[in-house]
Formats: sequence, C-alpha cells, structure tokens
Amino acid sequence: MSDGVHLTRNGNTRDRVAITVRVPEPLLRRIDSYIEKRDVPISRNNWLLEAAVEKLDRHQPDRRERDGS
Repeated sequence: MSDGVHLTRNGNTRDRVAITVRVPEPLLRRIDSYIEKRDVPISRNNWLLEAAVEKLDRHQPDRRERDGS
C-alpha cells in the first residue's frame, strides 16, 4: 500500500500512520456507548479499525467471481 499502512489479515499492523479524523459528537457518543457495553472492551482506535476493515471486506469483489472459479 502506498500510504504506509500494511494491515495483515488478522488486523495487526506493521506500520501505523497517525491521522486526524473529525467525527460528529453524536456518532462518537454512539461508538463509545457501544464499546463500553462490550463484554471485553477494546480501544476506540481498534474499534474504528475493525469497522473500516469490515466495510472494506464487504465491498471487495468476491475472489471466486474474479478468478472465474
């Protein structure tokens, strides 16, 4: 990846790049509330990374369709 972030399949990173993200306060409160209710809380940062990976995975074309299998 040219942006310096290399996510492995299990979500670990070899390199991390700090970014600033503007999030509407009501959305941030919803995210924090969800995280606090989890049996095993995770950091807000990890939750946002998981959400991004899940969305990207949903929008990635199925490999079987691409490979013709």
